[in-house]
Amino acid sequence: MTYVLTTIGRDSKVAILECDDSEEPLKGERKISFATLLLNVKSGLFVDMTNKVNYSGKVFVLKDDLSG
Repeated sequence: MTYVLTTIGRDSKVAILECDDSEEPLKGERKISFATLLLNVKSGLFVDMTNKVNYSGKVFVLKDDLSG
């Protein structure tokens, strides 16, 4: 799996999406490593929102974007 740093939703929340390895980032998006994902989730910077969105892979949203 590949992890892509991007924005989602009408209000452009910063998110990390789990994608197929063949997925190429669009303009403004960046691939990140699994280690980087874990560091950001363990530190509390990103929150797992997988069960709250309609997406086939895992979704992690920037915690600060959820409080707005």
